[in-house]
Amino acid sequence: MISRFLDNWIVLPHWQKVIYCLLCAGLLTIVVWMRWGQPAGKDATVIASKKREAIDRNQKTVRQIHQYGAVAAIAAEIAGLEASAHEAQTLSFSPLALLEEAGGQLLAWQPQSHGGNLTLLLSWEQVKNVLLYLSERRGGIVLRHFSLTREEERLRLEMALVMSNEI
Repeated sequence: MISRFLDNWIVLPHWQKVIYCLLCAGLLTIVVWMRWGQPAGKDATVIASKKREAIDRNQKTVRQIHQYGAVAAIAAEIAGLEASAHEAQTLSFSPLALLEEAGGQLLAWQPQSHGGNLTLLLSWEQVKNVLLYLSERRGGIVLRHFSLTREEERLRLEMALVMSNEI
C-alpha cells in the first residue's frame, strides 16, 4: 500500500505536489492553533475582561470617595491624630526624653508599676533642667523622695518617681 502511494506521488506533476504539501501544512497549522493557540486567546480575553471590571470598580470607588468628601475628612482626622500623638509623646514621661532634654548620664532606671527609681549623674544646671522637665509633664510627676550627693565634679541624683494620676 505504501509503495503504491509512493509510486503515485512520484508520477504527480510538481504543481500538484506543492498543492498537497500546502494543504497538509494548512491542516497541520489549523490543528495546532485549535489545540494550543485558541485556549491562550480565550484566557487572554478572560483576563482582559477581569482587568476592565477591576478598573471600573476602582474608578467607581474613587468617585464615591470624592463625592462624599471622605478623603478630606480622613486626611483631617489623620492630621489631628498625629498632632495628639505628638503632644502625648512630648508631654508623657520618658527617661530617654528626660536625658535628651536635661542632659546628664543615666546610671540606673528601675521601672515599677506606678513610676520607678531613677539615678542620674548631673551638673547643677542639669539638675535644674531635670526638675523643670518633671514639672512640665502631663498630670505631673510626684517625687516620693530624692537624694542629691556629690561625686567629684558632678552630682548624683537619685529619685523615686510616682505618676500623679496613679497615686
